[in-house]
Amino acid sequence: MTSRWRLRALLALLIALSALLMARVDYLTRSARFHQHEAARYAEMIRQQGNITPVEVELALETARKNPDDPRLNYKYRRVLHHSAVAQSYQVSVYRPWLVVHEPPAPVWTYED
Repeated sequence: MTSRWRLRALLALLIALSALLMARVDYLTRSARFHQHEAARYAEMIRQQGNITPVEVELALETARKNPDDPRLNYKYRRVLHHSAVAQSYQVSVYRPWLVVHEPPAPVWTYED
């Protein structure tokens, strides 16, 4: 194999790896946006259901972040916390695409909620 073919093969490999990396970064970015959207959607559901202001929702979510095992939290609050945490994980992985994002299962609705 001549040096010209080695250079072409190396260039083709570099292009393929770059394409894979770009696809991975795009996937991570889209996943982060999806989870941010879901967190905002559940926060809006909480606001509409409780007929409260967005500031009150943020204060309630800040309290929920400090104590996520509080039995008074219904599944919507837990969903907001879950999607916010997963979105944060995906955002961190955008800058380190070799990291694997472990997405825990979303909280499920129970009869107590």
